[in-house]
Amino acid sequence: MHWDRKSLRSFASAVKLTIAGVVIGGAVAAAGTAIAQDAPPAPPAVTPEAAALAPLAFTAQQVATGRGLFGGGCAGCHGETLAGLDGGPPLVGDAFAHWYTGPVSALYDFVLNRMPLDAPGTLQPRQALGLVAFILEHNGFVAGDVALPEDPAALALLGFRQ
Repeated sequence: MHWDRKSLRSFASAVKLTIAGVVIGGAVAAAGTAIAQDAPPAPPAVTPEAAALAPLAFTAQQVATGRGLFGGGCAGCHGETLAGLDGGPPLVGDAFAHWYTGPVSALYDFVLNRMPLDAPGTLQPRQALGLVAFILEHNGFVAGDVALPEDPAALALLGFRQ
């Protein structure tokens, strides 16, 4: 096939437009993803199933355990105030409220099995309970005399209400 100048210019223009479209489209998609990741989800309503769960209870000792662990590793991603940083999501406020639709065991399982991000599954059960208690206190829940149970089946019966 023989290319004349006009055909080459048309082809080059088409290629430039295609490349520009891909670059712009990719930038728009990346921006949309970044915006979607930064915007916290709207807090869901507590489901009837969650409302039927037993009231939440944890102790000040569990909070103290969690505080010590949080400052040593978790704060690097979630911030000292739990407001989130460096890609770590906030653990307070509306961004945290999606946990309220299920049992406390869902949060515990997440912390135990998926945190810390760089070494998931390395926390001991009592450490995960302490972190859960620390997070709960920062969300306005109040420590009492009854500890979060170590039994996962018992945790599955607790809801996010006191």
